Amino acid sequence: MSGTTQSIRTGRWFGIANLAWYLRISYGFLGVLSLAVVFYVLVPLPADLHSGLYQVIATAAVIIGFLGLRWHQPARRRGWFLVLTGYAVWAAGDLVWAIESHLKLDAYPVPSDGFYLSAYLALGAGVLILVRTRREGRDPAALLDAAIITSGAGVLVVVFLIAPLMQDSGLTLAGKIASSAYPLGDLFLLGVLARIYAAPGARTTAYRLLTASLVFTLLADAAWNVAVGVTGEAISSDWIDVGWLAGYLLIGAAACAPSMTTLAEPAPSRTEAAPSGRRLAALGFGLALPGFALLLDGATGGGVLWPVIGIGSLLLSVLVLMRMIGLLHVVQVQAVRLAALARSDALTG
Repeated sequence: MSGTTQSIRTGRWFGIANLAWYLRISYGFLGVLSLAVVFYVLVPLPADLHSGLYQVIATAAVIIGFLGLRWHQPARRRGWFLVLTGYAVWAAGDLVWAIESHLKLDAYPVPSDGFYLSAYLALGAGVLILVRTRREGRDPAALLDAAIITSGAGVLVVVFLIAPLMQDSGLTLAGKIASSAYPLGDLFLLGVLARIYAAPGARTTAYRLLTASLVFTLLADAAWNVAVGVTGEAISSDWIDVGWLAGYLLIGAAACAPSMTTLAEPAPSRTEAAPSGRRLAALGFGLALPGFALLLDGATGGGVLWPVIGIGSLLLSVLVLMRMIGLLHVVQVQAVRLAALARSDALTG
């Protein structure tokens, strides 16, 4: 065996050994942080220690994610960097919010709101970059699917969250804008999540961890927005905090997974297939949301916002019609291809 071959094989095995140790260490730290989350929920602590433990878990998970990005060095790293930056800015907002709570600031909006709202933009932009690189060229079907789900949820957001905020006389104009920006940020995050779910490409470990992180973050945000709308106070509970902490831990795990290097790789080009059952169920759910908003608003005695519900229904009708036109086009193309195959012999051509 030549010296060159021996050095290549030695370097390869050395790299695998390093990767194995890195994964053990990173996932070991994430496991410790997961136990810290259980401790955070079950063990009563003074308010300052409670807040400090939350901050340590969130910050450590984001740092592990950046170390994963540094270790794997994917060829398409910009999307990952923006996603991790979004979570880092979110963690910084948590720290600023803890300081504001300690100082008992009464003004609204406060500096932490700037951190939180900018985090939505960085996180969403990063995920969209990852989505766009997974498929070269345009993907109108996935875009329409995401638009249908987001439009349906948007009706609920406007009717039950934004409209009451706009009518709250206790908020200043800046306060109304800042308060409305949070549900709009969640709506943007929902559209991003729907977009990455509809995008083609391998469903790797990194992909599943990333989407799970977005789901937990979105659910915690939605629960917090609902709690604020019901109680009128911006106070989180431990269980809502668990959702956010799970988002931090999952994004750290996603960036450490070896498959993160291929998450943004373009998917093999193929003819659009029929939507799966789960995808059709999600589209049907988004389509039914305006009707659900109308029924719920009427049942709770609220003034029915017929312009919002009507415009949302019309918009969804147009989007669904465009989606059906796209599917019919796919069926016609496939029919032409099948007819051409039927007229030719597979052996002689």
